[in-house]
Amino acid sequence: MAWARKCIARSSLLTKHICRLPGRQVQQCIWAREWHGFGIRHHDEMRRWLPSFTNTRWNHASGVEPAEKLNPSFIIEQLSSDNDNKVLKVTWSDGSVSRYNTSWLRMNCQCSACKQPDSGQTLVTVTDFPAQLTIHSSSHQHNSSSIAINFNEESNHQCTLPVSWLKQHSYSPADLEVKARLRDVKYLDSAIGSFRCEDVRNSEGDLFEWLDHLNTFGITILKNVPVCPESVTKVANMIGPVTETLYGHTFDVQTEDKPINVAYSSVGLGFHVDLAYYESPPGLQLLHCLQFDDMVLGGESIFLDGFCIAEEFREKFPHHFETLTRVPATFQKFHFERANPAAYIYQRPHINVNRTGQITAVTWSPPFEGPLAVPEEDVEPYYEAYREFSTQLETSNKVVSYRLQQGDCVIFNNRRIFHGRMQFQQNGGVRHLKGCYVNIDDFRSKVQYLHEKRGLGQLAKRVGNQCMF
Repeated sequence: MAWARKCIARSSLLTKHICRLPGRQVQQCIWAREWHGFGIRHHDEMRRWLPSFTNTRWNHASGVEPAEKLNPSFIIEQLSSDNDNKVLKVTWSDGSVSRYNTSWLRMNCQCSACKQPDSGQTLVTVTDFPAQLTIHSSSHQHNSSSIAINFNEESNHQCTLPVSWLKQHSYSPADLEVKARLRDVKYLDSAIGSFRCEDVRNSEGDLFEWLDHLNTFGITILKNVPVCPESVTKVANMIGPVTETLYGHTFDVQTEDKPINVAYSSVGLGFHVDLAYYESPPGLQLLHCLQFDDMVLGGESIFLDGFCIAEEFREKFPHHFETLTRVPATFQKFHFERANPAAYIYQRPHINVNRTGQITAVTWSPPFEGPLAVPEEDVEPYYEAYREFSTQLETSNKVVSYRLQQGDCVIFNNRRIFHGRMQFQQNGGVRHLKGCYVNIDDFRSKVQYLHEKRGLGQLAKRVGNQCMF
């Protein structure tokens, strides 16, 4: 049953059949039944759901690990030269074709003189070889795991590349599209997946399932976290080191007489991301509920998937979408009357896209927006687009509300999931959350490492850090 739960969580077709219970917990008792209902009863069958190259365990330094059976997609049928010997054309046994420019091949040579074996770091620079390289010969033995390339302009060097590495890094249109789809997230639009703290702490398999779900949907609830101030950093350290900010190593979300942040009061909070005025805003945010008394009225946490909202916005208002990708907003934090005076200011667009138009970041933080500083002709188009986007947030039917219970720790991607809070009245009770942050790149690194360790050929999903993949 546990294995079936993990497999289903990785299938977009199957996850839509998850049952939803009060408290937004996944109904674990039916996972195995739903899995068998699709006629999938064995791990080998699951592999057929994955892309053709995913039966191979990756090693970025040396290519395929020898313990794995080579996928037929990695068998070379033919090597040839093209474009006046400036391009290596590789025909694979499955009929697909990859083309590699000579400069790319030479820069990525994996021989020990060009790539340090232990660290995997590149030892050559682009100025170490001629600007125009042409292929003299290329060879590959069917029982060999590498190809060898000789260039006319470099008689004293043979370029060596593992076959599996070459296929893994193919930049043919088809392969780029496959890898782009592997990085696609799934939108949060209803229940928040929950996991038990003791499970993820004691099992690497459960740790992977938790982080993979967090990477895919942008948010999770960790249940039964010990109620003590240091627990939130212990949870964070399962992912990566805690990120220090102007609010310290950790922070307490509770009402104060003179709050240095509106969150440290009882007023409602609209949707936003934290610290948008940083060049690199915090990645994951963790909020551990130390106390939330029953007499406290309100105070529910609210969440909205920024990626989902931005995509819907593009479909409805493409011209406004283009404006918010082009015109930069001003984000700032000026507050001198505090122990750690703040004078932060940063300019960035609300939405970032990559070269193929996929959304790579969404930034929304109205409480910390400063005066727009752009050419006059962009001012009115910006505010028209801004108003429509704000309306989209306010009227969305995909808002998820959750009242934290003592011992709950909500972990969400601050670069993707907009969060807020309903206004509350304490009525003599206490609402106290302990928070901290984890760098988004540390998180993505941990997820990718666990993917590669499991050897299923998957890629970490986009995390909102503006990476152009």
